Amino acid sequence: MVRYLAALSPRFMVMSEQDATAKFERLLQILLNAKWHTAAQCEEILAAYTLFLTEMIRNHKTEFQNFGQNDSEPCRADEFFGRFFDGRPEFKKLWDLFKLLLTLSHGQTAVEQGHSVNKDMFVENLKEKTIVAQRIVRDSLSSLGENHTDLAITKKLLQHVKAAKMRYVQFLEDQKKAKTETEKQRKRKKIQDEIAGVQKKRRKVLKIISTMQKVADEMAELAEKKHDFTLLTKSNAYRKSAKEKSNETAELDAKLSELKDKAKYLD
Repeated sequence: MVRYLAALSPRFMVMSEQDATAKFERLLQILLNAKWHTAAQCEEILAAYTLFLTEMIRNHKTEFQNFGQNDSEPCRADEFFGRFFDGRPEFKKLWDLFKLLLTLSHGQTAVEQGHSVNKDMFVENLKEKTIVAQRIVRDSLSSLGENHTDLAITKKLLQHVKAAKMRYVQFLEDQKKAKTETEKQRKRKKIQDEIAGVQKKRRKVLKIISTMQKVADEMAELAEKKHDFTLLTKSNAYRKSAKEKSNETAELDAKLSELKDKAKYLD
C-alpha cells in the first residue's frame, strides 16, 4: 500500500497525472478489499480525485510543483491540501480519505514527520475509528512536548475515561443492531423478489387458462353447429387442461401466502 501513497504527493500529482490516478485507483482497490469502503464509494471518490487533479493542474500547478522545495518554510501536507479542500463540499469524501491516508503514511517524503505513525497499524489491521482515536491521543501528548507529566487530570477527564467501557459496549450494540437490520433487509429483498416472481408466473398461468377456456368454448360452439364430435373432444381436452392449470394457480396462491407471511415476520 505504501508505494501507492505517492498519489498524495502534490508534486507527483501535477507532474505525472496518469500515474498518480493509477496509483490512487490501486489505493482504493486496497481499501475496497479491506472493506473500508464500498465499490460505489470508491467510484465516487475516484471521480472526485480526477476532478480535483484536473482543477489543480489548471489553476495551481506551480504551487503543487513547488511543494516541499522551501526548506526554510516547511509545509505539512494536510495544511497544504486543506487550503484547496476547505469549503468544497464536492470534495468532502476525498478530503476525509486524504486525511486518513496521510495519518497512516509513514516515512513518505510527501508527508511531513508530524503525520508519521507506527507502521504496525497496518499489521494489526485496525479499523478507521481506532486509528483516528490513537492519533488523537498521540497528537494531544505531542502537544505537551517533553512535559507529558504536566497533563491535567481533571474531573471531566476521569468521568470520560470511566464512561469509555459503557460507550464501547453501546458502540458494539449499535454495530450488532445495524448488522441485524442489514441482514433483515437482505432477506426482505429476497422474499420480495420471490413474491414478484410468483405473481408474474401466476398472471401468466391465468392468461393461459383464459385462452384455453376461450378456445374450448369456441370449439364446443363450432362442434354443435357442425355436429362434429372430434371438435367436441378437443374442446373437452382444452377444458381439462384449463382445470389442471387452475390447480397450479392454487399452488401459486399458497406459495404467495407463505411468502407474504415471511415478509410480515421481517417487518
